[in-house]
Amino acid sequence: TEIYTLSLHDALPISPFVAAVVLYGAAIGFWLSPNGAHTVPLFALALGGFVAWWARHRKWRKVECVYAATVITAGYVWTQVAAVVSPWPPMPIVFIGLWLAASVPWWWHHRIRPDAPAAGDDRLETWAAGVAGQGGALPGSTLRGFTPVKNGWAATIILPGGKLTTDNAIGATARIASAFGVPPTSVIVDRTDTGEAHRAQLLMLTSNPLQAAQPFTGPQLDLTTGRFPIGVHSDGNTAYWRLFEPGSGGCHGMISGTTGSGKSTLVNLLCAEVRHSGVCVLWLADPEEGCSVPDWQDAADWFAGTVDEIRVMLQAAERVMAGRKRRRGRREWTDTNGNPRRGLGSFTPTPAEPLLVIVIDESPDVMDDQECSRVIELVGRKGRKLGIVVKVINQVPSVAAMGGNVTIRSMVSSMNVVMLRTSDRLSGRMGMPQDMPVDPVNLPKQWPDGSSTAGLGYVASTDGRVSPMRCLYVENAYQWATCPAPAVALDADSAADAGEEI
Repeated sequence: TEIYTLSLHDALPISPFVAAVVLYGAAIGFWLSPNGAHTVPLFALALGGFVAWWARHRKWRKVECVYAATVITAGYVWTQVAAVVSPWPPMPIVFIGLWLAASVPWWWHHRIRPDAPAAGDDRLETWAAGVAGQGGALPGSTLRGFTPVKNGWAATIILPGGKLTTDNAIGATARIASAFGVPPTSVIVDRTDTGEAHRAQLLMLTSNPLQAAQPFTGPQLDLTTGRFPIGVHSDGNTAYWRLFEPGSGGCHGMISGTTGSGKSTLVNLLCAEVRHSGVCVLWLADPEEGCSVPDWQDAADWFAGTVDEIRVMLQAAERVMAGRKRRRGRREWTDTNGNPRRGLGSFTPTPAEPLLVIVIDESPDVMDDQECSRVIELVGRKGRKLGIVVKVINQVPSVAAMGGNVTIRSMVSSMNVVMLRTSDRLSGRMGMPQDMPVDPVNLPKQWPDGSSTAGLGYVASTDGRVSPMRCLYVENAYQWATCPAPAVALDADSAADAGEEI
């Protein structure tokens, strides 16, 4: 018998009642206070600021942010009127109407769902026998709140407190898939919205939305966030790659996967976004003399096809970085408070001073060159805030493939990491910020219908979470390499630092 204690998750349905009491009490207090009406906007701003921070921290979806903003705005308007007029009739009637309108969506989202499947459904028995039993992946666990969702069903995993955590549940993804007799890519275990350590969210896909390749329809870089879509997650959400963080700096990255895993299409997508960004310059290195990226040799601002040429390119990048460091360290500017300042400690790309993106395909051959390895390490450590980043493409994300340089691997895998299907079990877990729920070596080469799984893999977000996804498919890379794009080149000072080779 499960001993169940009241948790934050179970208290959520009564939250509207608590909020109503607090808000109405605050309105009475503002009305009674001599300056209460002038205090209401400050109260609303403080509440809105906290909710905005919480939404960013919890990574709310757009619909959740819109709902929260609507509720706060309606609550502010009513409280302001009540503080000026009075909180007495007819204001209570208006309050009840607004409260019901705001509460119904909340109750629907946090409704108490049935704990068990319908009669004849053996999901609980499968869980008890294959997952929760002695020797199972999550002994002592159980499932609650079964809910039908698009492409499958969802439930909440309840873990024995003090014995297992959410991380244990995420690590058990492959064994859960085995128990239910489905591919590992059809099982997604993640943290709950409330972040409780003794719970996890289970999504079981009866039809996998990743099986149908999603086409790349064109560049979609968002200059306000510095990121662009690279694929779709199993739950239908968008997977992103971050080129830069506005107000902070550029972002390094790494793409790994074996032959036929879909690396090339992701490199094509990356190059297309950089070329059409309007704020980035592409330097492309391929020691295979362009065989790995045939469509982009003439489209890149600088293409290097041998290790010797790549060495020259990287040395030029080092000079660009040194020049920018010297100039930006002396630059005078005025902050938002009107204070005169000197020196820039962050980088946000503009057409006048673009981000220099160095993409290195087949990177192990380059890393074996001592001078190339030295410059890449330097760019990895210092280039981010000077507008120079490196994207490393390889088959195995091992230290050996990075020229034996641990620093390089740490730097390039600190922001963007995509791990596609690997050829051996050892390489699968080397590049991610944390272990993946399923080893990439176990990803299938084909779907049940015989179609290719190219582009299927995992992406690590900046918070360290690792999620399954499938990359967007670039059908005609040549089109995006040759069609009109914003004319962006290195600023004159950086170009002069780079030298005549450019």
